[in-house]
Amino acid sequence: MLSEWHKTQKLLHRILPGGSWRNERCYILGGGPSLKNFDLSKTMGSRVIAINRAYQICPWADIVASCDDYFYKLHKNEHGFCSHAGLKVMMLVDPNPNLDPDVWVVPGTLERRIGTIEDGLGHGWNSGYGALMLALALGCDPIYLIGFDM
Repeated sequence: MLSEWHKTQKLLHRILPGGSWRNERCYILGGGPSLKNFDLSKTMGSRVIAINRAYQICPWADIVASCDDYFYKLHKNEHGFCSHAGLKVMMLVDPNPNLDPDVWVVPGTLERRIGTIEDGLGHGWNSGYGALMLALALGCDPIYLIGFDM
């Protein structure tokens, strides 16, 4: 169930409902060093979710996603997060009244589950995990994780 503050946000499911990318190939770009050796041109023609600073090297990403309010504060203006052409998406459990008007919200939940875009996705306080849950909720198949160097 959505909290009252989620009901006042620009909710992503209004323009991109769950299952919208069903059976489409999706690349999720993390921030690990292996991303530097990956030929990003291989992602063209596929769905791309760029996590945090990965937006800086992938101007064609469909979605730029984060669950990190501090990252958003640092990158919303001077580094271009909000000027990226893709959908800007914050996965949030707690309210952030300082979001720019073109930033969409996916309600976050503390539960570790896929969930739905409408009712909340588990993001485990990790933007990469949250982006994976978002890709699953959108119906992507297959999903490739690039730059996840754990």
